[in-house]
Amino acid sequence: MGLSAGGYLVAQAGNIFEPNYTSVDEIDRVSSWPDFTIAFFPAHIYRRGAIFDPGLLR
Repeated sequence: MGLSAGGYLVAQAGNIFEPNYTSVDEIDRVSSWPDFTIAFFPAHIYRRGAIFDPGLLR
């Protein structure tokens, strides 16, 4: 759950499916992806020209 800039981070964290590091042990293979997210008044989700941030569309 996040407000404003935290809402953007919640939206981003809920849409990143690939890890950004190499797994080193068994626990790294367990998903840490959230079951659901709540973004209250997310900031920065639109870019210039009212285009939705492509990083949130994965």
